Amino acid sequence: MLTYTARYTNTGNVADTITLTRTNAGWPTVIVPAGQTIAPGGVRISIISVTVPLPSTLDQIDLTLIQAQGSGALVQARLSSRAIAPAAFLPIVLRN
Repeated sequence: MLTYTARYTNTGNVADTITLTRTNAGWPTVIVPAGQTIAPGGVRISIISVTVPLPSTLDQIDLTLIQAQGSGALVQARLSSRAIAPAAFLPIVLRN
């Protein structure tokens, strides 16, 4: 699982509700929290978790498009995730 942090600020002069969604198909993605109300000048953080499906091939890439929508703006972010080979630990066998 890969974890990203989204930080967003309300630069307006009234409270706004921001909703984050993934806008394209791809690996399983969870956004927590996906929606928040932000006071004027306020800052909020959401955690975006992308799960690499098993089995996956080495260097398989998922491009995640995240959209943040409020009453006054629409912003998109691109997150790139890549599957890497897991570390293998083998036992050492000593022979006489």
